[in-house]
Amino acid sequence: HAILATDGPGKLTAAFSFGPYGGFHGHFDKLSFVLFGFGEELAVDPGRSASQAYRLPIHREWYKATTGHNAVLVDGNSQNEADGEYLAFKSTSSHAAVTASAGPAFEQVSHIRFMMLSPDYLVVIDELSPKDGREHQYDWLYHNKGNTVTSTLPREEIALGDSPAGYAYLEDIRSFKSRNGEPLVVNFQGEEVRVHMKMAGEPGDELFLATGPLRSVEDRVPMAIVRRKGKTVRFATVLEPVAATGAPKVKDIRLIEGPEFKVIVDTEGGEDYITFTEGKLDRFKISKHTAAGSKTLLEN
Repeated sequence: HAILATDGPGKLTAAFSFGPYGGFHGHFDKLSFVLFGFGEELAVDPGRSASQAYRLPIHREWYKATTGHNAVLVDGNSQNEADGEYLAFKSTSSHAAVTASAGPAFEQVSHIRFMMLSPDYLVVIDELSPKDGREHQYDWLYHNKGNTVTSTLPREEIALGDSPAGYAYLEDIRSFKSRNGEPLVVNFQGEEVRVHMKMAGEPGDELFLATGPLRSVEDRVPMAIVRRKGKTVRFATVLEPVAATGAPKVKDIRLIEGPEFKVIVDTEGGEDYITFTEGKLDRFKISKHTAAGSKTLLEN
């Protein structure tokens, strides 16, 4: 595991899983993560229940499967048994970053995830590359505690499909579509804390909001699914927890493609750049750009 912690108003902490497969008790959750802030569990791992009835289909199809974790599905398939690989880690009192690979979790696709925690937000960047040179369907999954989940995208009737089998446990499904590549904005509303999710969008992105099981089928937790199709695909997402009495500082997130691609988080205090040398997620430089100049915050 990697533990990311920063000294900000919400005392944000993220835990990131990439280690060896755990055998019979292991889950298909490579590169999954959880997030804590303002004294609460926010991004949650639903791969747990009040009573593990191992013989019931829900254990195999939800709690143990990739669907019940903050991870990515490929072509509607859960991960295989796999050992992940640590690639990079760097931290200061204000910023922490980690990169890891899912290893052979998918036969036809490699998955690398980069995460950076600042005092105010968590950035998650995923790169999925085909080993077979073909186009694939990627479902980016995120579960967050809260009472409601909403989006600013226009509603559109889209079939989620019945693959993987774990989608059968979802309720209150709503669908949305990005037509012009606008950012995907999702808000998780809790009693004391709200989590604002922004993802750099691409034309044709499909968004599904729903609720899924947590400790039981009656204990529900909101979730978001972003579906994107292509060959090499990158997801760039920022998750910003905010106290119910506060206001978000993040305005936008942009992904700039190129040999040295970068992700820019636009905040009320300037722009935070995450630059990847030679396009590699384990070679990163994080810097803040304001009207007064630029400053390097973290580099590997």
